[in-house]
Amino acid sequence: MKNHCLLLLFMLLSGALLSQISRQCITETGERPLSSPGVVDLSRVPPLITDSENPTGKHQMVMPGEASHVTTAVMGRDGSYFYVKRSLLSNDTSVFYRAAYHSGEMVLFQLADYHSGEEALNVIGLYPDQNAGKVAIAVEIENSGICDVVVVDLNGHILDNYLTGISPYRLSWMPDGQNLLYHRWSADERDDPKFASRTKTMMHKVGTTEKEDRVYFSAKTNPELTIADSELPTAYFDSSLEAVVGIIRSEDQHLRMYLKLGDLYDTSSWMTLATARDQVIQFSASQRQVCYLTSEDAQNRKIMISELRWPDISNADLLVPEFPDELITSLVVNADGVYFTTEKKEVKEARLWFKALGKNHPEPIGLPHPVEDIKLELTDPAGSDIWVQVYGKNRFEMRYRYIRAQGKFVEQPVQPSEIEEANNEMLQ
Repeated sequence: MKNHCLLLLFMLLSGALLSQISRQCITETGERPLSSPGVVDLSRVPPLITDSENPTGKHQMVMPGEASHVTTAVMGRDGSYFYVKRSLLSNDTSVFYRAAYHSGEMVLFQLADYHSGEEALNVIGLYPDQNAGKVAIAVEIENSGICDVVVVDLNGHILDNYLTGISPYRLSWMPDGQNLLYHRWSADERDDPKFASRTKTMMHKVGTTEKEDRVYFSAKTNPELTIADSELPTAYFDSSLEAVVGIIRSEDQHLRMYLKLGDLYDTSSWMTLATARDQVIQFSASQRQVCYLTSEDAQNRKIMISELRWPDISNADLLVPEFPDELITSLVVNADGVYFTTEKKEVKEARLWFKALGKNHPEPIGLPHPVEDIKLELTDPAGSDIWVQVYGKNRFEMRYRYIRAQGKFVEQPVQPSEIEEANNEMLQ
């Protein structure tokens, strides 16, 4: 009983910090704000580990009984789970994998094995490839906005750790599962005047060195797009569109968006999806529709929709008009319609909505309890269910699978720990 009470006390003191850590995940658009400057030290990068150096290929044992907290979690397209757990006591950080929700967990990567220096490193993003057979792990150096990338397979073998000192703004697998798109800064240190000037998106082939990477999207490769020195050109492969989307983010955070035509792996032209005048904030596509969240003529934002065959916003129709007293904050679209979230202005409260295709009005979806923030993730763009992460005041985030056919939430915490169980008992 004494130990249980001490655990509850530790949880209360740590709750606010852990909630903040949870919010540092890379979002659906892959964007996150930068923080304090930092210096890249390439000496921390270990040599590539080959199978001959790790002949057993065994997963390391997960020690029971140590309280931990999941800080980042994503789903593979096959229903698998990749997630990061941080120990509440030792602060050790590991990446885990589950083939399915009820499968056993396996350790793929431990930060302590990658780095033993004095710098504080954090795993801030997980990126499974299209077949969920390997995952790219983004490791940030001391909240600097500077990252390394480690690629591991499902046996925990390191396939690639050549990418260092890159940007956390965008990381994306190409459909062949061998090439990655990533955004690169123009200098190694944040205090360099050239650091964020004339940045570019590069293509990297797993197992090759950075010297072999080539520029994929930039002011130099695409002069017709007139990319300013201060703008950030990023690109990612959208599996619903089966195409690469180029995004140019300006200082006012509005997006210019383009769809790559022709060969995905070679130089080709780009079709305009949205201009800065369209004031697009977020974008989501299914196999039939493309949706845009925009603030053009809508202070609280509105949602526009277009058919996949005419995907640009100039061909879009109004799907969800502006709310008078709520701000539309995010959206995802699947085969059935559009899920979106709103935030009330007077009080810190988030709400979840669904707008079925062909219906006149969106319908609110009642959440299991009041929340302050909601993150949406598709389990399958062609399916009906979504994964909902909610954040409530003075409590850890909770993860639910929303089954639309049954209209219910199924709680699916990736790692039920003693801390989460104690937290639930206290709230009850």
